[in-house]
Amino acid sequence: MRVCLWIFVAVIVFGSGDGKNVYQRLRTERISGSAGDVLEDDPVGRLKVYVYELPSKYNKKLLQKDPRCLTHMFAAEIFMHRFLLSSPVRTLNPDEADWFYAPIYPTCDLTPTGLPLPFKSPRMMRSAVQLISSNWPYWNRTEGADHFFVVPHDFGACFHYQEEKAIERGILPLLQRATLVQTFGQRNHVCLNEGSITIPPYAPPQKMQAHQIPLDTPRSIFVYFRGLFYDVNNDPEGGYYARGARAAVWENFKNNPLFDISTDHPATYYEDMQRAIFCLCPLGWAPWSPRLVEAVVFGCIPVIIADDIVLPFADAIPWEEIGVFVAEKDVPDLDTILTSIPSEVILRKQRLLANPSMKRAMLFPQPAQPGDAFHQILNGLARKLPHDRTVYLKPGQKVLNWTTGPVGDLKPWTLMNISLSAPYSRSSSLPKVFLGLSTKTSFSKVRLSLKNTQPSSRTSLVVRCSQSSGNGSPIKRTTLHDLYEREGQSPWYDNLCRPVTDLIPLIESGVRGVTSNPAIFQKAISSSNAYNDQFRELVQSGKDIETAYWELVVKDIQDACKLFESIYDQTDGGDGYVSVEVSPRLADDTQGTVEAAKWLHKVVDRPNVYIKIPATAPCIPSIKEVISLGISVNVTLIFSLTRYEAVIDAYLDGLEASGLSDLSRVTSVASFFVSRVDTLIDKMLEKIGTPEALDLRGKAAVAQAALAYKLYQKKFSGPRWEALVKKGAKKQRLLWASTSVKNPAYPDTLYVAPLIGPDTVSTMPDQALQAFVDHGSVGRTIDSNVSEAEGIYNALEKLGIDWGYVGNQLEVEGVDSFKKSFDSLLDTLQEKANSLKLVSL
Repeated sequence: MRVCLWIFVAVIVFGSGDGKNVYQRLRTERISGSAGDVLEDDPVGRLKVYVYELPSKYNKKLLQKDPRCLTHMFAAEIFMHRFLLSSPVRTLNPDEADWFYAPIYPTCDLTPTGLPLPFKSPRMMRSAVQLISSNWPYWNRTEGADHFFVVPHDFGACFHYQEEKAIERGILPLLQRATLVQTFGQRNHVCLNEGSITIPPYAPPQKMQAHQIPLDTPRSIFVYFRGLFYDVNNDPEGGYYARGARAAVWENFKNNPLFDISTDHPATYYEDMQRAIFCLCPLGWAPWSPRLVEAVVFGCIPVIIADDIVLPFADAIPWEEIGVFVAEKDVPDLDTILTSIPSEVILRKQRLLANPSMKRAMLFPQPAQPGDAFHQILNGLARKLPHDRTVYLKPGQKVLNWTTGPVGDLKPWTLMNISLSAPYSRSSSLPKVFLGLSTKTSFSKVRLSLKNTQPSSRTSLVVRCSQSSGNGSPIKRTTLHDLYEREGQSPWYDNLCRPVTDLIPLIESGVRGVTSNPAIFQKAISSSNAYNDQFRELVQSGKDIETAYWELVVKDIQDACKLFESIYDQTDGGDGYVSVEVSPRLADDTQGTVEAAKWLHKVVDRPNVYIKIPATAPCIPSIKEVISLGISVNVTLIFSLTRYEAVIDAYLDGLEASGLSDLSRVTSVASFFVSRVDTLIDKMLEKIGTPEALDLRGKAAVAQAALAYKLYQKKFSGPRWEALVKKGAKKQRLLWASTSVKNPAYPDTLYVAPLIGPDTVSTMPDQALQAFVDHGSVGRTIDSNVSEAEGIYNALEKLGIDWGYVGNQLEVEGVDSFKKSFDSLLDTLQEKANSLKLVSL
């Protein structure tokens, strides 16, 4: 059976004779029939829209406050406004208007972790409509029946992210007569008005364009999907999430060679879709997702698994012809359904998807293009004309009851309203407050340390550990966002202190994880009073100093994990980690390290925690054993290629020894230290003193890092790795550590800018982070000149630099430094206990 299936795939991918010429025909043939005609239709010249000029608090100020709204999947509300302001359909004379548009951004109100929760939307809508009805006569004559609103949230104008609450609320009563332009569409649902216009979610056109691959690339993947199968936080059994459809996909096809499915979201996600024949588009908490847009744009046949879904522009796009619809109950038969589709039918669907007009209809490009999603919305509005006579009310007549429906949140969000990092669940109520802040602590008072401390035009990203609150405003989009979105490198922050809410502005600026070590905690605890209350309670309860230390650390790690939990969830466990290191006293203790890792993993009890283990020779076996137990590890203090290869082998050995059928939740990073290498080798070069030697200063660390990436690419490929991938294994990402510049003569981004590449992490302390955000440039550099890196590496060897000695020496110094920090911290805590008169001398 399996052989037959692969033959079937080969016929689809490589069949029909002349290969590339066939693909060219698929690409150029146009859609015929009414659906294709509609896509070419442009209502400009026969439709007039009046755009209300509302105060900026309803739109532009929200965007200024949080520019992340521009790239969110709900950004259609913003781009539709921009389009209409410059569109020929806009009229400045409201008396000649067919439609009235109220530019309100109800979804542009994001939590610190980027989740749109529209608690304020009803209040905002009610306020805006009250303003419109008071200052213009047009609303009152129809009570909004000739008005339209863009409401692109999960359940549209029901304004709640949980379906049961959304159903309970229903559409805001004052919008009952208006036309709603919304992403949500499900037949016979209370949140879908008759006459609503269903639109696609926003997907960034330029980003997708940047990932286009040659059109004649063979489609060698039969079925492709990346995403959650279970919501482990809110529905671990998988029966409620996606109504069980995603869980059924995983359980039935996780080992099927025709199905390339995983929770991992690789940097090559867009490219992979262009190599696939079918792309699964199952429901999640809501029936739709951006996958539908991505599938159409990349020519991958969408397999739509969402009963009763109303698809975007269904009267214009021939969804039955370009997609495959599978009932949720039929998911167990998905392989049979897809392999039974005749090759000529698949080719027909691919031909239709290759039509550029089809792709444009799903996008909101800047500038607009004929037939794009903007024009499809206008087409939908035009089809509703002329307005029926019943639209217009008699003088004084009222239909809508403005006093009913949800009022919304009348106060600024507080930590009692919403957890700062609550997972974006559409089923369960939000988690309780986890930070122990006062119930009177407002949201604005926990957004700390955003003010500039110097007369500079740029915003400082430095986190300051203090007990005072600040009033900073959200940081605009930074190079850190581009680093991840364009190049697949995750920026992490190499620091941690109390209060952990100081991390919020960094998360907003694009930071996606945190690393810590004994030196970081030594500085944080010894220089702050924020730990005093907990420390006093611990010692008074009889805890010894070292036990008290670990409880202080565990609380910080748990709270930080909570802040990054949404990133972890959004990336299906690919990012959003917080690292905590075992005691540096165990660097030579193999079994002691294993036991410490098991203990830390248990007491922290967070899925997004990394247990840091040093890459010392005695701890290499520890890494293997801890990985085999299903515990995610950050391997630290790697200074040489030889030791790095041993670390990779330990990771692979651990995965193979685990016995787990699903390896997708076991992840790891290998922390390769950079700047310290130059610090040591530069001293050796200066001692040599020749012009050739002096010319190589500041080049050793980056050269060795580039060769480490080459080794990474080699080790995570081939039969051994592919066998693990089939069980869900994820690559052990390279993490660039020690990225701050020690020599002031060197560029301050020396250990960040040249090491940009996919599937890597760059953890930056304040200095490096600030410098890169301020003037760093984003572009793939890590493997741009590997031959030059090899030349530098070899030239250093010829000068007598012993790379083995360098690695061993730096490892010894690193372990010793962490031990000293650890011991110093315990001494500091003992002194603090004495000063607080908590223990007797």
